[in-house]
Amino acid sequence: MSWQQIIFDRETLYAEVWKEPVSTVAKRYRLSDVALRKICKKLGVPVPPLGYWAKLAAGRTLPIAALPAHHKGPTRHVRQVREDTEEPERDRRIAARLEADPIPMIPAPILKATVAETHAAVRRTARALRKREYNGRGLLHTDAENTFAMSVSAANRDRALLVLDGIIAAALSVGGKVEPSMKTQRPLLKIRGESFDLAIHEPTRRSERELNKLELRQQKRGELHWIRDKYVFGPTGRVRLEVRAEGAYSPLLTLADGSTPVETRLEIVLPELIRKAVELTIERQMQEEGRERQRIEREEREQILAGRRAELERLTKIERKVALSHRAAKLRAYADSLPPAAAVESAWIRNAADWLDPIIDKHWPEVDVYVDDKLNDIDAD
Repeated sequence: MSWQQIIFDRETLYAEVWKEPVSTVAKRYRLSDVALRKICKKLGVPVPPLGYWAKLAAGRTLPIAALPAHHKGPTRHVRQVREDTEEPERDRRIAARLEADPIPMIPAPILKATVAETHAAVRRTARALRKREYNGRGLLHTDAENTFAMSVSAANRDRALLVLDGIIAAALSVGGKVEPSMKTQRPLLKIRGESFDLAIHEPTRRSERELNKLELRQQKRGELHWIRDKYVFGPTGRVRLEVRAEGAYSPLLTLADGSTPVETRLEIVLPELIRKAVELTIERQMQEEGRERQRIEREEREQILAGRRAELERLTKIERKVALSHRAAKLRAYADSLPPAAAVESAWIRNAADWLDPIIDKHWPEVDVYVDDKLNDIDAD
């Protein structure tokens, strides 16, 4: 990964958002629509109103908002983003894998008539949903082992279970499996070697409850500083399907009720999961290759450092030998300077010099009694 600087120029950005939809421009900058609109607001760049491009496509002539001339804020915005240097190689491998083993034609899942006909793991989840309510929010909730994560209202219970079973049945038809997870203690849907955690949740709507008579009197006297159970939560009637890689926090795929219910769009789930499975496999392979490269580089670096240490140790030993040679030479020079009358002392000094000299293998009985390595025993300074 490396950092890349993206610069948003006010006039350039103004020209872009009035030439193409904000969503298109945002993708080019690798941003969300919301993030790009915030940058436009910061730079004082007007954006086309809702429905502008649809009306333009219908043949209507629409005015273009002028760029305010008296903008007092910044005219440039700089954003630092991480550039994924491995993205081209990863995309190439994913494309090659999908070409070699393409995504099959998968018919839209057909939902069962009753929960009793569903997969065993779905029936276990159904039994667990009868036993617990989630945090007083009007939802049935399961966190038991070997059950799928689910929090739904009683009205949506069977619907959510049948949706889950439809996805599982479609996966089984193309070689998928349901296996227990050792990490999360939940059933996992395994497709093309990758495991996915399926969950269905129903959002709740929050509203403030009405004050009771006692609280109204306290409020009137100015004594109501805190309201117990101030908010009331109720089911929205809408469900949201989330699919995560095993042990992951962020969902890889989200499908929620909108203008059409989840059931009408289930045919996109399996092809998308197969693609995600290939992406996860390639990502893991590249991570393993990266770790292997780091291991080889680390070993090579350690070998280089070990060689360096060995050379420095050798140099240290040579320097100590040189120092001993210099001491021996000084002693011999001193012995040569003594008068003939000091012949005995001169001979003793030459014997000591020969013992010090690393080139001469000289034994000094009085000194070498308990010493094995004179180079390590003599101070070379």
